[in-house]
Amino acid sequence: MDLHQQAKLQELEAILIHTYHPDPQLRHQAENALRSYLRQLGGFMYCLHFLWAGTHVHRDLRQATAIVVKNNTRDFWSSAEKQDEQSSSANESSDSPPWPSTIEEREMIKAKVLDVLLAETDNSIRDLIAETVKIISEFEFPQRWPELVPILVSNIQSPDALKIYNSLLALRKIMKRYEYKSNDDRRPLNDTILVTFPAMQQLMSGILHHNSLEAAAVMRMCLKVLWSCTMHTLPNVGGIDVNLWFQLIAHIMNKPLPEASENIEPLNQPLSYEDRKKWPWWKLKKWAARIMSQFIQRYGNPRFCSKEFKAFSEYFRSNTAALLLGPAMTNLEIKARGGFITDDVQRLCLNYVAACVEMSPTYKVLKPHLDFLLFQVVFPTLCISDEDIRLFNDDPVEFVRKVHNPLEDWLNPLIAATNLLQMMARYRQKDTLPRLMPYLHGLLSEYSSSPVEMRDYKKKDGVLVTIAVIAKILLESNAYKNQLHPFLIYHVIPEFQSPVPFIRSRACWVIEYFNEVDWKENNGSTLQGVLQGLLMGLKDPAIPVQAAAACSMRLIISAEGATDLIRPMLRDIIGEYFRIMDQVESESVLSALQAIVLQFGVEIADMAPTMVQHLINIFNTYAASAEDDEAAFNASQCLDTIAAILEACDTREDVLLQLEPIMLPLLKNIFTEGLDCFEYIDNGVQFMGYLTYSSDTISSTLWVMCGPLLQVLYNWGIDYITEIMVPILNYLSKDIDTFLNTTHNGQPLTMLLLSVVEKVFSNDSSDCGKDSKAAATMLTCLVTCCHPGKSPGPIDSLIPNILYMTLTKLNTILSNKQLKSLRVKIFEIVLAVIYYNPLLAIAVLSSAPSVQSVDSNPLDNNTVKQLFSSLFSNLKDMESTFTQRLIVLSFTSLLTTPLLLNQPGQPLQQQQLPEIVSSNLPNLLKQALRELVMIAEEEEKEGEEGEGGEDAAEEDDEDDDAIEADDDEEDDDDDDDDQAEASKGAKKKISGIDYAKALHVPDGGYDEDEDCINAEDESYREALEVMEKEEKVKRELFLAGEAVDDEDDENEDFTFTSPVESIDIVQHFLDTLRNIEGRDANLMEYLRSSLDNEDHQRLADILKLSTERKERVAAELTNSTV
Repeated sequence: MDLHQQAKLQELEAILIHTYHPDPQLRHQAENALRSYLRQLGGFMYCLHFLWAGTHVHRDLRQATAIVVKNNTRDFWSSAEKQDEQSSSANESSDSPPWPSTIEEREMIKAKVLDVLLAETDNSIRDLIAETVKIISEFEFPQRWPELVPILVSNIQSPDALKIYNSLLALRKIMKRYEYKSNDDRRPLNDTILVTFPAMQQLMSGILHHNSLEAAAVMRMCLKVLWSCTMHTLPNVGGIDVNLWFQLIAHIMNKPLPEASENIEPLNQPLSYEDRKKWPWWKLKKWAARIMSQFIQRYGNPRFCSKEFKAFSEYFRSNTAALLLGPAMTNLEIKARGGFITDDVQRLCLNYVAACVEMSPTYKVLKPHLDFLLFQVVFPTLCISDEDIRLFNDDPVEFVRKVHNPLEDWLNPLIAATNLLQMMARYRQKDTLPRLMPYLHGLLSEYSSSPVEMRDYKKKDGVLVTIAVIAKILLESNAYKNQLHPFLIYHVIPEFQSPVPFIRSRACWVIEYFNEVDWKENNGSTLQGVLQGLLMGLKDPAIPVQAAAACSMRLIISAEGATDLIRPMLRDIIGEYFRIMDQVESESVLSALQAIVLQFGVEIADMAPTMVQHLINIFNTYAASAEDDEAAFNASQCLDTIAAILEACDTREDVLLQLEPIMLPLLKNIFTEGLDCFEYIDNGVQFMGYLTYSSDTISSTLWVMCGPLLQVLYNWGIDYITEIMVPILNYLSKDIDTFLNTTHNGQPLTMLLLSVVEKVFSNDSSDCGKDSKAAATMLTCLVTCCHPGKSPGPIDSLIPNILYMTLTKLNTILSNKQLKSLRVKIFEIVLAVIYYNPLLAIAVLSSAPSVQSVDSNPLDNNTVKQLFSSLFSNLKDMESTFTQRLIVLSFTSLLTTPLLLNQPGQPLQQQQLPEIVSSNLPNLLKQALRELVMIAEEEEKEGEEGEGGEDAAEEDDEDDDAIEADDDEEDDDDDDDDQAEASKGAKKKISGIDYAKALHVPDGGYDEDEDCINAEDESYREALEVMEKEEKVKRELFLAGEAVDDEDDENEDFTFTSPVESIDIVQHFLDTLRNIEGRDANLMEYLRSSLDNEDHQRLADILKLSTERKERVAAELTNSTV
């Protein structure tokens, strides 16, 4: 190594060491120096030197180097590949390191990195180097690195435990690349499996009875490779002994893991729970259980498998599933005997058993062990643990956080036990409930008869949980539904005053599961008792009791009669909610407050300003914890609750005016770029939508936000255009004059809006041009809200820009048949401009660039002709009433152009009227007539629906009553035929909840010879099938060049309030004709002579409709006077 190289390495060493420096300024300087160093010729290669040096270099330096290499390998290899494609002298971006290298250097790097990995003992550095190997493999494997897998397999078969483990680690990283790849991209994976799986199976079989930690770690890595190769789909390879994998997994799950005190291999099991979780043997069992659970959930039921895997699924269901059930039950038995298994293993085993309940072959094996499963496995898991009791008493705030944390729920065996119990109670009801309910009744009797100080409160907690989680199933059962009210009266309501805090909390929690109970029973006394208990809970000294009461209140308030009981105390209840929220961070408590707001609606209006201010304060506290995901979620819930308050107060304009100054600072923070609140832009836009819509006028306070909204759109928020469009449309339609005369940072709002539209039209990458449709809608709103007829008009100077950007966008989409609705939106802008000022529109169009025709045929360079040709050919797609009105208004405006041409100050003279307009005046009249008839028919239809609405509603109510009566009869008659049909898997074409209930089979469940039909799974499967068929049809239409509906127009809201809608369109049309007849009789005669018999009939119908409307208005006026 020469002196220059030594100097470069010393420089690099100094930089890397300082990247660990505690001083942030020095660390930042080192990071900048490192970036500069890497841009130098050979910089990356010098970094690799410290990895090659092994233990001769300090660990911190090697770790820093490993991080740098891992983070920069992708850029290095990308740069090298570009270099291979072009000359090394090609210009490179200044922001991209050149990093030229030779193929020989890259081959050396691959070999050296792999050698270093195989010999590495440090876990952190090993993982970093393995990730580097994975990155290199993305570029090189398999084409330019065919020796990679043979080298790894060779080391897997070596006697060196370190090389075995490190080779498996590298293999896992490489295979992980293919986890979610489609079958077409998985060939390298399949080829690798053929070589590696036999080697791994042989390795595991050889060390299966070993008890060393190294053996556990190696087997765990083998299972992780298996997981990566099978988690998304099964590999398409033959010659692999699949049964051997499951035999190995079963052996691992059955392996006893004795306590350290037993002095039996494997030795030295840790004592603390956290250390046990990290112990290699428990980590191995977790991966074995994970694979078991994955396979049975994905392949245990052939009904939900794709055709290619049905054969495997049938085999797994009939043979393998029962083989693995034994090991799962063995581990659960260890827990039942008081032994130790980790929560992960327990949860995964419970999930496996739950899947087995659904399938006949495995359920037959499981059925003789139901007592053990219910009373020694499930019920003890549902009881509160000693650890949770300690947490409840010592750190109640953390207890509440844990209870309401969704991630904790997912990892908690209690949830898995709950799911298992619900499966058994619903689908194997005749075998489960007759065992379970007497057992629970016995525990309740024992509890009630025992002295207070002798009661087993943990078992009482378990009983409350057990009945709560199957309450819905019991309510659907004729045999058990009548037992629930007595249960509430005698075993829940008294516990609101229990001397044990966690029982009081559980009593409150239970109520959440009884929201479907008929609270009218017992003259509402049960409801009163529950409400009184929850109100006591809100003021309980124990914080978890308060939180549980607050959460249950959201469900009980919707019960019949509950609102009348709560209304007198509403202000105090809301005050208690805010006091609780000051003590604990709980999304559930916020959701409960939101439910109260929605339930009582405008009744909370007088409290709204105080509530919103308090919620904003809580939001600011949560939002300050920027890196805390849970706090961010709670912050979002605060804003959702504010939205609910705004919705509740939408009829109280006085309250909304009070809320505006309170919310203004929050809105400014959300819409100011660079502040931490921009992630809540969805909520901010929702607020602006409410505030600008609910009042008849927009206050000066809210006008402050119009400019920032448009600025957000232009700078960085284009993705939110369909949401931000809503308040912008409100600004335009409610006060166009203020909009036209307002500026933001010195720029008129009109110009800012046009800049936004132009940016969207030029860069729209959204599906089906959805963003462009929103932009076009705002532009149409701007034009239609500016009253026509003024000279000069308020936006005359903007018309050229509006038309130029519109025509440019039109040119890009006319030939695309898939963008039908976007074309309509673009043409709406043209129609609006013509209605606004037809002569100005024609003058601008006459000097505009050429427009393509819809069929892309070459036309002459007459823009007006091309535009109108395309417009006429697209009229058939313009079906909305608003667009039809624009057609009538714009076409009637064009009919008057001959009358306007010779007036002073007009942009066109007589001889300048385009031939396509002058020659098509009769056609414009005919089309306007057709559109008028369609509008009149639609308005008449809406009027009939409005008149019949009340009667129809009454009929619907009668039908609903009849349905309910029929349902009651079916419950009483025990419709065995329907149940038998459902149990055979017959599909019922019933929607929503009825479909789910039909598959629940509440009266007895399925026999052991039947597979269960899971309602949720079945609905999901059918939904996927429907989606797949729809997508297939769309693909075929698209490939055939046919138009595809680019969206469900009924579900898209691009509507706004415009003066166009308030115009009496019939009278406007007739007035225009009379005006033409009065000023140019020859023109009127020319137009009238062009009409055929059908057109004359349409005109007569229009005249008749106008007369009828006038007579109706006169009659209504006379009646009101009388």
